[in-house]
Formats: sequence, structure tokens, C-alpha cells
Amino acid sequence: MKHYVILTYGKLPRQSGMLRSREIGKELVRRGVTVTYVVDDYPENHGDLDLPPQARVVFVPQPRSWGQVRARRRILAGLAPAWVHCHDLVWRSVLALAWRGKDLHFLMDWDEPAIFKSWPWWRLVLERVLAWWARGHAEKIVACALYFQEYLRQRYGLESEYIPYGLYMEPPADGPSPFAAPTIVYMGSMHLSWDTDILFEAFALMARRGCKPPIVMVGGLYKDAPWPDFCRTHQLDNVTFAGYLPTAEMSCYLRHAHVLTFPIRPTPLNASRCPSKALAYAQARRPIITSKVGEVAQMLGDRATYVDPTPEAMAAALEKAITAPRPPDVDYQIERLSYAHLVDRLMRLLGWDK
Repeated sequence: MKHYVILTYGKLPRQSGMLRSREIGKELVRRGVTVTYVVDDYPENHGDLDLPPQARVVFVPQPRSWGQVRARRRILAGLAPAWVHCHDLVWRSVLALAWRGKDLHFLMDWDEPAIFKSWPWWRLVLERVLAWWARGHAEKIVACALYFQEYLRQRYGLESEYIPYGLYMEPPADGPSPFAAPTIVYMGSMHLSWDTDILFEAFALMARRGCKPPIVMVGGLYKDAPWPDFCRTHQLDNVTFAGYLPTAEMSCYLRHAHVLTFPIRPTPLNASRCPSKALAYAQARRPIITSKVGEVAQMLGDRATYVDPTPEAMAAALEKAITAPRPPDVDYQIERLSYAHLVDRLMRLLGWDK
């Protein structure tokens, strides 16, 4: 029987990685595969996770205790799937999978590898140990980024299947514009890790030159985020923090933006991740100003405007775009990134394409 178990962790609403697990499951179900999601028993996870209705959801009790490791192992043993899909690597994965039976096969789906993140020394040691274990025990390895695929090949002699992120939203409808004037829009987390400092410094440079167009920042602000204070200090009253928005409203903002933007520096972490916002931006068909780093270039090709990841370069490009007449829509030709195409690769990798 083709039974595929997808491991998840934590509180799933608003987890970007859950988009991938959700869409892979939906496409597998369409192909007649039995799909089960293993989900931590948090109240938030009992809401609508937009999982395929035909999929089974098994809740792991006591998600904050060590007992949940034993519970995960019991669940996997009882389900007896053909394959277990582990998206990203956490210590709970290792403890749940380390003593799996010989008939339970393990696929490691690597996205934003933790070995490239900035951690205290002890956490970095832990992440390297977990990665070492996964490299030695996963029977199949999927790399979300070409950069990481080549890293595994060059450093460890490991072959992996390249399966990037795919389209996870419906293309936005035109509808009425929410904006009264040409507007710059950013969507996504505003954590320092994702280089949003470049954007805010660029906005300040533009303001000092007398260019203060409406700017809308869609997405969550982490605790103690400096950006509201930064905007007050630099008199950036043209910047609006919209917070999290329902999908339809967020899509409307993207669709009617004069220009979309996101900064990204050429670090190993950035080069080995798939920014899902690039796909949402591309579906909105509006011009995008970003930097040519990793999977961004794979997704957007030569149809985006690429600039150096500096406040000066970003400010110059945004100012040029926002002061020009509204540009036409852009066809980013992203049909190849549908999960129907991507799961074809997964099915071949598992030997289920026969």
C-alpha cells in the first residue's frame, strides 16, 4: 500500500514550511496515495489547516514533554507507512525515527538547513550532529535549493533530488484596488534574519531625498521588533504595518502594488532556502525588485529587477520604479512550479511512478 506519513512540529498556522507539507499531501492524495499527517496536539492545530480532506490527522499528545517522543514512535509503529516524510530536521525527528523498523523508510526534505543559521555554539554543535545523523540514515534526500544540492554533493558525496517549493495560492483576482496612490508592497516576516533592515534603511534614504510614497508592510512583527520605532525616528509616516491579512486580502494587496520588493543577502542560509513570498509575488504578476540569490533567480528568472542587496541600491531601484508610470504586468512563467509537476519528481524518487 502507498501510505505516506508527513511529520510536522509545533503550532502549524502561519508556518511557511507547512505550505509545502500541505501541498505535497494534496497532490499525493490526488494520485491515490494514503496520506497521514502527524501533528502536535496544540489547540491551534485543531482549526482549519487546509489539509486534504481525505488525509488522516493523528495528534501527538503532550507536545511539550519528553513523552511526545515515545508517542511519535508508537504512532509511526502503528501506522506502518511505506515512507515517512521529514521536512526540516529537529531533535524530535531523530528520536522518533532512530529506532524505526526496517520496513519504515525515511525521506529527508531539507529546507533552510539549521547548520547555516546563527546559533550559540552548543546549538550549532547539536544541529551538526542532527545533520550528520540524517545524512547517514535517510534513504532518500530532497533538497529544496540547488545550492544545497551542490553542497551535499561536493562536501559529502551525497546525491539528492531537487524539488523546490511550488505554487501554494490561487492567482489573485483583479478586483478593486485597496490603494489610493501608487504603493510599494512587502509581504512576509520582518525578522532581522530575513534582511528587512535593507528595506527600512532604503526607505529612510528615499525619505531624505524627498521621496515618500505609500509603503505597506504585510506580515508579522516579532516581539520587540525595532521597525515601528525606526519609522518614528526617521519620520517614515508613509510606512504602514498591515500585520497578518487573510489570504484574499493579502493577494489583493500584492496584485495592486505598483511594485513588490524583498531584500535578500547572498548568505549560505539564503541561498539554500526557497522564499515562498517569491511565488506569491510572481502569481500577482507585478514587477519585483529583489536580489539574484539562490532560488529567487530560479523562480523568477530574468523577469525580476535584481539589485545589489544594499540600502543604496534598493532605494535607487524603488525610487525609479515608484516615480514612473504604472508598469505593465509581468508573466514570470511559473507554471513549471506547480506541485503537480514537482510531485512527479517525488513519485519517481519513491519508485511510485510505475
